[in-house]
Amino acid sequence: MPQEGARTWALAAFFFQNLCTPDPQHIKTTVLHALEDESALVGNVAGEAISTIFGILDWPECLPKLVKILEMSDLNKQGAALNTFKNMCENHLQKLDVDISGNRPLDLMIPRFLSFTDHPSVEMCAHSIACLAYLVPADCHSLSIHVDSFINCLLKCFSDNDPAVCWHYMLNATKDKNVALEACEFFFIFAGNVEHALVTKRQRRTPFLRSLLSKIALALLDCMIYSEDELLWLDDDKDLNIPDTEPNREGPIGSDDAGFVETMAAEWSVRKCAASVLDVLAVRFKGELFNVLLEPLKEKLWCNDWLQQESAILAVGATAEGCHEVMELHLPNLIPYLIDSLNDSKPLVRSITCWTLGRLSSWITKPISDELNGSYLSPTLEQLLCVVLDDNKQVQIAGCSAFKTLAENAGMELTPYLDRVLRNLVAALNKYSQKNMPMLYDSIGVLADAVGHELSNTGYVEVLLPPLIDHCMRLGDTDINLRALFQCLICVTTTLGDAFLPYASLVVERCYLILHKLFLRYQRSQEKPNVEESDQLILVLANIGMALEVLIKHSPNLLTLVTACFKHHHAPVVQSAYTFVGNMAMSCFDILRPFMPDIMSELVLQLTPEPKINFVGASNNALWSIGEVLLQYGQNNAEFQQWVNPLISRLILILRYLNSPQSIDENAAILQVRNDMRIGLMHPSIVAPHLSEFSEAWCHALCQSQEGEEKDSAFRGLCAMVQVNPAGIENSLIPFCDSMIKWQQPSRELSDMFRAVLHDLKKHDAVSWSVAFSAFSPITQEELATRYGA
Repeated sequence: MPQEGARTWALAAFFFQNLCTPDPQHIKTTVLHALEDESALVGNVAGEAISTIFGILDWPECLPKLVKILEMSDLNKQGAALNTFKNMCENHLQKLDVDISGNRPLDLMIPRFLSFTDHPSVEMCAHSIACLAYLVPADCHSLSIHVDSFINCLLKCFSDNDPAVCWHYMLNATKDKNVALEACEFFFIFAGNVEHALVTKRQRRTPFLRSLLSKIALALLDCMIYSEDELLWLDDDKDLNIPDTEPNREGPIGSDDAGFVETMAAEWSVRKCAASVLDVLAVRFKGELFNVLLEPLKEKLWCNDWLQQESAILAVGATAEGCHEVMELHLPNLIPYLIDSLNDSKPLVRSITCWTLGRLSSWITKPISDELNGSYLSPTLEQLLCVVLDDNKQVQIAGCSAFKTLAENAGMELTPYLDRVLRNLVAALNKYSQKNMPMLYDSIGVLADAVGHELSNTGYVEVLLPPLIDHCMRLGDTDINLRALFQCLICVTTTLGDAFLPYASLVVERCYLILHKLFLRYQRSQEKPNVEESDQLILVLANIGMALEVLIKHSPNLLTLVTACFKHHHAPVVQSAYTFVGNMAMSCFDILRPFMPDIMSELVLQLTPEPKINFVGASNNALWSIGEVLLQYGQNNAEFQQWVNPLISRLILILRYLNSPQSIDENAAILQVRNDMRIGLMHPSIVAPHLSEFSEAWCHALCQSQEGEEKDSAFRGLCAMVQVNPAGIENSLIPFCDSMIKWQQPSRELSDMFRAVLHDLKKHDAVSWSVAFSAFSPITQEELATRYGA
């Protein structure tokens, strides 16, 4: 190995092996020293390490050292330091834009960046302007101090047409593979902030990008072509449908290493950055940009060079959102071209075509007219289904992704094609490798959500469920795809309802066995035993619904196991367990009832004024589950009365806690008084005496919520409690009456109750009512009098 490469790998190995050691100072000293290495490669590796360490450790001596290196005469060392600053500005700007003992690091750095914007080295200029560009959208205090110098720097290229600064530098830099990515990132940042980036108090908006739009767009198109290096590791002509293997970490990585290909394909690149810039420009300039691109795109799309064609298809997809109105005129010709491109001999062309069709799917699924309704959906779907069964694994992924987007947009329009769609997806279940299977499971779940109850047709169920259940039975308990499969089953069971019953016993048994093993492991070790699978398993069970009544009789320990998950430390597991209880209450309460003492104790404990952020969903589900249980117990049930006061005390704390998440406030209020199935009306003699403790907070919590049956029934319940205990609302009359007049469309029943309550309040204590009414705002007084005769 060459000496330079050896030093580079040695530095990288040192950094990663020692990052977590108790002597971080040793690491800091070593990488700062390496930044001054005679090799530019070693210096750049050290710069990456410095940026990473800077993001996770306190390092006050770092910036002065970097500035000192920046002032050296050695171009390699200057470049390494400036590149390090660029990484810091990109990833750790919040640690730079701070006041430290009266000094701001950026005050020291920005003048240096500005001084390098006219450096004779394209690379130095690109790095310095990239640093400044990252500061613009963050509205940095330090940049505002130097804004005049910054603006003058940018204006220089227009006054002198000097190719050594700013925009012209960036345009030229896109052609230099060493700094092309930085140049594209510069445009990415400025394109997204052009409305504000170049404005001072004395100088209004200047249309810099618009004046260079044509040059920038064409430069970006050239950047979107695959590089020779990318093609080498992509090995496009080689069939990638090879067995899934882990990359060999100890030896050289070959072009047939599928794991390496997937890793590299996900890397941020010049090509991806250029496409992102084009997307941003399309949203901002719309038809202006498309008119600039139209002829170059036509030329590239019909070029004999497949790389040019591929880059043009990418450009079409990148501009699809912003330019959709003007592009729509050309889509009747473009869509058939793209459909035909799905048959291209090059996998990379097929892949990018899938992505672009996905970006255009909202137009493809839109009825053009009565005569042309579905004229583009049918051929697009037909060809995408073929691509889903492609022999190339990367194309399979792209095909599934495009199909999902198309299905989400098409919805019920897919119904006429369901048989063909299901048979292709089932064929893919038998063809796909392990790594592609999660994407396929997700596609099936999206299809179920899209077509809804149409999937419950007996013929469709018989096509889809046997192979899906077979996968459920065959996957190992620790298989990495188990979570994706259960997420798919959640969608399918929710959609199919009773049509799933013939298959439910197999799934329940499988879920129970896995849950049992996970729970035993959890009890033994208190570690996280595949907790993601746990919550998915419970949701699958919860969504089976009516089947549980029969199945739990044969597996009584299942309910004990699920309710034991209430004590789990992983929030999604707890939340899913509460969903299970709520569904059980609705479908088979008789089986649930013997377990209610333990269940209610846990549900009540979950109701806290300030739950941990990841347990907010669990708290909401606990509230919902309690409501469903209340409904099943019925009016004034003696058995449930033991939990009313503990519940009320918890709910009052939530309502009166100002920092409580809004969703919990609303649910708590609704839970207390919602129609005839919430605590306030189920047990009015117990709850109404507490009215003064929660009425004001309750009114504030529900006042701004959306009108609908739940809110309407909640207010009817509150009115009923006021009628039982009118004294309980006396200290909350203003928010109570304000909430009345904010109703736009109360039901007739609620409107009558408002009128009756106001009459009862005046009758209960006329003097107090008169005093309170005089304190209302004129608007409130007028509305109460006009609407309810107050």
